[in-house]
Amino acid sequence: MTPIEYELPNTKIKTQFSIVNLEQDVPKKANQIFGRGIIPDHEILQTFEDFMKNRDTQLEYTLKLIEQK
Repeated sequence: MTPIEYELPNTKIKTQFSIVNLEQDVPKKANQIFGRGIIPDHEILQTFEDFMKNRDTQLEYTLKLIEQK
């Protein structure tokens, strides 16, 4: 860990935090762009209508997948 102290310019309040270089033990995939993170198996897009109706599109899709198995 690398501790860093930062002082806010106007209030002069000081805060400390640490930077950690973390490597995760996950398999590398040919289609995964470096630094992008884990690519989901299913991409679920929420429509504007779903958003307006406060529907959790991802949760509903996941529950349907569970029901099918």
